[in-house]
Amino acid sequence: MAGESSKDGAVGAGAGAPPRLVEAFGRMDGSLKQVSVVCPVYNTDPDMIRAAARSVLDQQGASVLELLLVNDQSSSPPTLDVLKALEAEDTRVRVLHNDRNLGPAGTRNAGIRAARGNLIGFLDADDMWRPDSLAARLSAPATEADMVVGSFEDLLPGDVVNTPFPLPLDNGEALGDGWFAWPAPAATHGLINQWRHLGCILAPKAAIKEVGGFDEKLRYGEDWMLIVRLSTLCRVIASNRVLYTLRRQHSSMMTSRARLTRAFSRAEETALVHPALRPYRKQLRWALIRQYKGMAANNLANGMRWQGVQFAVRAWLRDPREIRPLMQFVRAARIANPEHRMREVRKYSTAVVATDLD
Repeated sequence: MAGESSKDGAVGAGAGAPPRLVEAFGRMDGSLKQVSVVCPVYNTDPDMIRAAARSVLDQQGASVLELLLVNDQSSSPPTLDVLKALEAEDTRVRVLHNDRNLGPAGTRNAGIRAARGNLIGFLDADDMWRPDSLAARLSAPATEADMVVGSFEDLLPGDVVNTPFPLPLDNGEALGDGWFAWPAPAATHGLINQWRHLGCILAPKAAIKEVGGFDEKLRYGEDWMLIVRLSTLCRVIASNRVLYTLRRQHSSMMTSRARLTRAFSRAEETALVHPALRPYRKQLRWALIRQYKGMAANNLANGMRWQGVQFAVRAWLRDPREIRPLMQFVRAARIANPEHRMREVRKYSTAVVATDLD
């Protein structure tokens, strides 16, 4: 299966959507708000899948139209058993099976194509929606082609809860109950710089189709890329209210050593040359530099000095003003004492530095 593609035209980022999109979406009010939630599954622990699914199905104050659990060629019998059981327990659950392994982007695209709702929400099979997440999103004063964006929390080992930096919504129009109409281009600038998990958004299916869905050439960052693209097409209705729980208590892509390879920067590299994102190249260039510096820091923290220096050089090549930070990084790479070296690395990059990658 492959994601649906669409003609990539110049799409305005004004207060409302282009007329053809408004006509396609209809007005999102009352009974027209039908939400399909797409969740890719690949050999996930069955207890986690069940907890994730129940978090969507047991929402307080509102109900989803359907939860699509898209099996990306899982081979684990317990995973397949829990998918079958969830489908039998609740008529809103639909289990889809990919003919071949498509990865996260292709699997989500398959779910979006099959979705019956006009609004799409997302769930990772090891995460959870907050109990009032759906009601909060549907209560947002969103109409026509708007994308609703909230915030998330990190659930860390030891049940430690962390929340990300808030979105800079001060320049938006206050709509009440913590929601803001976030104008263009500020919304796109903000979403380039402040990553939001897919589980925090609610977007019209037609808008996702209009931008071509997830980029299936990307193994990482395809979620960030989609949200940024949607922000250039849709009006953004945003809040810093926590709607989603991201569980980092176990081994996952969040702790994969693949984060140390260049594949982890492909999304920023792709965005920088994307025709629809041409007006945002300055912000995207800085996003790519930050990503390179973060990867340099994480490689060094995990004992891969040469790879770290390579990424630091990539950051410098994007901006010659990075020569002083580059020299600072090279000096840090030569420090033998691990604690002293890490202190210097954190001066070089503000990225989260993880030394426990799988």
